[in-house]
Amino acid sequence: MKSRTLVKFANVNQIDPPQSEADTSLHLERRIGLWSAVSLVIGNIIGSGIFVSVGTLLDKAHSPGLCLVLWFACSIYALLGAISYCELGTLIPVSGGEYTYFLKAYGPLHHFFGPLVAFLYIWVNIFVVNPSSMAVMSLSFATYFLSPILTAVGFCPENTYLFYVLTRITAAAFIALIAFINCYSINLATKVQFVFTAAKLVGMSVIIGGGVYYVAIGSTEYLDIGFNGPLPSISDVAIAFYGGLWAYDGWYICNNITPTDFQSNLLNFLGII
Repeated sequence: MKSRTLVKFANVNQIDPPQSEADTSLHLERRIGLWSAVSLVIGNIIGSGIFVSVGTLLDKAHSPGLCLVLWFACSIYALLGAISYCELGTLIPVSGGEYTYFLKAYGPLHHFFGPLVAFLYIWVNIFVVNPSSMAVMSLSFATYFLSPILTAVGFCPENTYLFYVLTRITAAAFIALIAFINCYSINLATKVQFVFTAAKLVGMSVIIGGGVYYVAIGSTEYLDIGFNGPLPSISDVAIAFYGGLWAYDGWYICNNITPTDFQSNLLNFLGII
C-alpha cells in the first residue's frame, strides 16, 4: 500500500531527493511536517537523561549552587549547538546529519582519507554510541515501568536477580516494539512520537510546577546551602557536565532526516520567507 511505501528504488548514487515525479532516484518519501519534527526534537531531548543524570550531576557538583551553574552552562552549550545546526541544515539540505557535513567538508581534500573521517564517525555512532544510548534509555524505561508495579504487588525490586532479569527482558521487548513501529509505518511512528512527547511535557510540567510551588511556600533549605560543600575535582566537574549534556541531548535530530517539508514549513512559521 502507498501509506507503507517508504522507499522508491532507482539510482543509488543520487543523494538528494527528487524534485519531480519524473525523477527516479532512491529516496525516502516526505512524511514529516513541522509539528511532527517539533515533536521528534522535543521527544528526543526529554528522555531518560533528565531523570537519570540529575542525581549524578548533583552528586559530582557537591553543592546546589555549582549544580545550577553547570545546568545553565550545559543549556547555553546546547543552544549554541542547535543554532549552528539550524544554519548547517539550511545551507546543506541533505539527510545524514554529521556524516553529511564531515563528508562535504573533508571529502574533497582526498579521495580516501577525506571520506574516511565521515565513515569513522558514522561507524562509531552506529555500532557504539547509538546502541549504548538506546540501552540506557530502554533500561531506564524498564526500571521506571516495573518498579511501581512490583512494589504494588508486594515484591521489593531492589537488588534482586529476578528484577535484573525482568528489566532486561522488558528493555529488549521495548526496543523490538519501537523498531517494529518505525519499520511498519512512518505515519504510525510519528503519531506514537507525538503522544509520548505530550506525555513527557505533562510530566515535566508537573515536576516543574511542584518545584515552583515548594519554593514559593518557603522550602528553600537546599538553595540556602549555595556553594557550601567540598570543592569538586576536575574529573567530577567533567562527569557532571557530561550528565547535563546527556539531559539536553537530542537537539540535532532533525538534521538527520532532512530534507523534508519541515524546512519550508519552519521558515514560513517563523516568517522568514
